[in-house]
Amino acid sequence: MEGTCSFGARQEETIRNLFSVVATRGTSMKSEGARGGFTLIELMIVVIIIAALAGMIVPNLIGRQEEALKEITKGDMKNIETVLKLYRLDNNAYPTTQQGLKALLKKPATATDWKGPYLDKLEDPWGNEYHYKNEASPNGAGIQIWSLGPDGLDGNEDDVRK
Repeated sequence: MEGTCSFGARQEETIRNLFSVVATRGTSMKSEGARGGFTLIELMIVVIIIAALAGMIVPNLIGRQEEALKEITKGDMKNIETVLKLYRLDNNAYPTTQQGLKALLKKPATATDWKGPYLDKLEDPWGNEYHYKNEASPNGAGIQIWSLGPDGLDGNEDDVRK
């Protein structure tokens, strides 16, 4: 016979046994007492994937916190501006620069019909007081409210102004 290979009965049985072992390796090779688990390589791959995901996500979240605090500060300043308008309606004038925003918490001597306290606190998200300046404009156009920002220093680029 050309092109064929013949095996003996014993060799054919050995080959059949090898194929059956390979085909059923995942189930029949485990003994009843053996526990299934992960290999070291599989665990290392999972750890590498988690580290890669953390490396991509964490830097994005860190920068977002500072942006969120600045947005909260802007919202607080809008609320302070609204409360200042209420103060003006009650007292016919905005607090002076000397009275500052503390006039919203404690009645100043010049207040005619103070109905406060108008606010609970005057701190920005970084624990600093909000700053206030009134340039004596009766319509409120000269009112300035700002926060010193994360570093607590006035006059630099991290200050938050309305």
